[in-house]
Amino acid sequence: MGLEYLLADELARLGMTDARPGRLGVSAQGDWPAICRVLMASRLTSRVFLVLAQGTARDADGLRQLAGEVDWQVWLAPEMPYWIHAQGQAGQLKHPHFAAQVLKDGIVDAFRGAGKSSPVIDRDRARVQIQLTLGKQAMIGLDLAGRSLHQRGYRLRDTAAPIKENVAAGMLLRAGWPDPERPVLVDPMCGSGTLLAEAWMMASDMAPGLLRQDFAVKRAPWYPKEAWEKLLAELRAAHDARLAWAREHVRLYGSDIDPEALKAARANLAVLGDGIPVTWSRQDACTLVPEPGATGVLVCNPPYGERLGDAHRLRPLYRQWGKQLKASWGGWTLVMITSSPDLASGLPLAPDKTWKLRNGPLDCVLHRYEIRSQSSEAHPEQGGQSDTATGNTRSAFANRLAKNWKARQKWARKQGVQAFRVYDADMPEYALAIDWYDGWVHVQEYAPPPSVRPEKARKRLNRALDDISEVLGVDPEFVFLKQRRPQKGSSQYGRQAELGYEKVIEEACARLWVNLSDYLDTGVFLDHRPTRLWIRDHAQDKRFLNLFCYTATATVQAALGGAARTVSVDLSNTYLDWAKRNLKENGLLGGAHRLHRADVLKWLTQCREPFDLIFMDPPTFSNSKKMDSVLDIQRDHVKLIDEAMRILAPGGTLVFSTNFRRFRMDEALSARYALKEVSVWSVPDDFARNRKIHRCWHIRARHE
Repeated sequence: MGLEYLLADELARLGMTDARPGRLGVSAQGDWPAICRVLMASRLTSRVFLVLAQGTARDADGLRQLAGEVDWQVWLAPEMPYWIHAQGQAGQLKHPHFAAQVLKDGIVDAFRGAGKSSPVIDRDRARVQIQLTLGKQAMIGLDLAGRSLHQRGYRLRDTAAPIKENVAAGMLLRAGWPDPERPVLVDPMCGSGTLLAEAWMMASDMAPGLLRQDFAVKRAPWYPKEAWEKLLAELRAAHDARLAWAREHVRLYGSDIDPEALKAARANLAVLGDGIPVTWSRQDACTLVPEPGATGVLVCNPPYGERLGDAHRLRPLYRQWGKQLKASWGGWTLVMITSSPDLASGLPLAPDKTWKLRNGPLDCVLHRYEIRSQSSEAHPEQGGQSDTATGNTRSAFANRLAKNWKARQKWARKQGVQAFRVYDADMPEYALAIDWYDGWVHVQEYAPPPSVRPEKARKRLNRALDDISEVLGVDPEFVFLKQRRPQKGSSQYGRQAELGYEKVIEEACARLWVNLSDYLDTGVFLDHRPTRLWIRDHAQDKRFLNLFCYTATATVQAALGGAARTVSVDLSNTYLDWAKRNLKENGLLGGAHRLHRADVLKWLTQCREPFDLIFMDPPTFSNSKKMDSVLDIQRDHVKLIDEAMRILAPGGTLVFSTNFRRFRMDEALSARYALKEVSVWSVPDDFARNRKIHRCWHIRARHE
């Protein structure tokens, strides 16, 4: 998407006629020499289909009728292996596999009707590949390319988030490359070198098809061998004729801060031949400057920040890079692709032109800037910098956060607390929960109501993230954003990323592992801090049971408080492994401290051991595939409490907690046990704005 009009122009240059751009493609007319030239020399094309029949096909009969319009004996032969690739759906043709079967039957009928043996479906040995595309209009065609043409053959090594080769070529065309008047090109974040490779191929007139041999058309019995070989000789001669000029005049510069990326780029460009005039440097784009007196084209595929929160970490990079562009790159043309409008708006530059397009699965925007030096500007560029970036007066949110931070730091020092809540949706328009983890910050955004426009909410969030970094004095790399939505089952416990930002924090005398990047929760429920410390103070010589133990932070406190033995039960391998790390970190692993992976309710019904102190903090709802049944805390809390009380030793205490805001304790339990709600006490001061974050009871036997 986004390259259709460029492709139409390119097809005209390659000898095709009547090129008509459409959605995601172009239709055109051409003879075999022109078609071969498209396959070999097009820089923008990914697939080439020779149309055999087009029309409406909404059911099997319609598809068979369309297949009957093709003279199959021209393209296939008796017993010849071929393959059908079907995609899309239309009417009753909802499954591509079924549609391919219908088309195959139509081909078989055509050969049998002529008294001949039919061709044979064989994917591995196929000499002809048939494409069936369903939609408003069905198309039956021949796939002449096979493997996508964007795969040139020079990419031996990859880096993260590479740009597709044909998208890179489109970027360069939008930049006006190659320009004989300014044959200098710089990629300051070159990654695996795709943009540099495409730039050299264009400047040296190297057809993309010169690097590959596996074109589907070459396996067909009707392969136009003479036209192909003649074209191949022409393209090689054109490249040879252009090489001397390109080596003398063109200058390419590839820079990246990652040495592994530079290794990959060097290896990939080496495939294109010797003598490529490229200069490599390992350098931060924010400090890179051009050679004195040089002007030309800057092309860049910078990091996008696709995962929620990642873009915030990149905003300072874009701002700093933008300042460097204005200071040092005046007179250059910059073409940049990004999928994040927030990041692009962070550049203190105004684009002269933008185009929407796709890079693989990502919706992106291509921006072209004519960079004007600071000295030539009467006024600053229009940009998207926040007030915190420009040094203007703090926002109301920043002022509130700064006030909270000053007070909370003082409180935390007195309490000896390293992890605590700083801000809890104090201002309705900034519905964030902000937690401090000994130098790192965990931000949870509560999803805005539907009445708030997504763009407005996004801009407000980005502004808030900038303020958080500035006010709390934390590098954006260590500000972690999550979005809290109503969770189903165990989804809140699932892994969301694999970035591995984890560290140990101290709580009283306990050392606890937290992971701020990879899960919705961090491994420590900060609102349960008073309960954990109460357990520590009352665990001396007790037999302690932790049900739905999560990462066993309460178990660690109980063990450090002198518990005689502890048992921790959870169904998640992930969190039991985490629990094991917490126990090991405190020198408690093994011996009197055991971990059990089990469905808690099932484990409880089978348990015969007595415990003096039990902590139970169940999820509101869980339908894990590992469980025999669904857990609903409102429905099942009576059974859970009854089973826990059954194994509670005389004089013991069950601490029951839930974060289900509409929870109602069954009145029948009050008749059987002594229930004391301690919710007000159990919510710590740093959660004072959200007293309903959980409810908590101490439950004992009635006769006590």
